[in-house]
Amino acid sequence: MTGPSGIPSPSPSVGRVHFGTDIFPTQGVPGTRFTLCQHLDGTVSILRERPDRQKLPIVLFSNRPP
Repeated sequence: MTGPSGIPSPSPSVGRVHFGTDIFPTQGVPGTRFTLCQHLDGTVSILRERPDRQKLPIVLFSNRPP
């Protein structure tokens, strides 16, 4: 599918988060609320919910090395 300028339109199932001058792709649907985590090493993680010690986070995006 392409937009009016002939540029391919993004898939409706892919979300994006704008933070500073960066745009991060996420696995969340557009309009989803999220929690942005800035780590001490300068990397960023986007979580579906606020961190909770009782369960593991659902990570929508992270630029941390594996």
